[in-house]
Amino acid sequence: AHVLHRDISIGNIMIKVVEEGEESGKVIGVLIDWDLCKHLTAKPLSSRHHERTGTWAFMSVGLVEGSDQHTRRDDAESFYHVLNYIASR
Repeated sequence: AHVLHRDISIGNIMIKVVEEGEESGKVIGVLIDWDLCKHLTAKPLSSRHHERTGTWAFMSVGLVEGSDQHTRRDDAESFYHVLNYIASR
């Protein structure tokens, strides 16, 4: 969809198990809270953005260290941190 979420965290993922119908038992996950998202096809308003977005515990290492660009890899790494968090609990 060419959109970066930019705040992937445990609080922004909803998981539900379908209880009725022919898909009973199927697990559905939904990513919510899209107010910080950024469209990759949109042109930036300025050449540099100095905003830091995301939930600290699930941010990618690059963003924590001060990277100016939020990329798909950063969102993927945030998913990895959420998975580690869930698995360790």
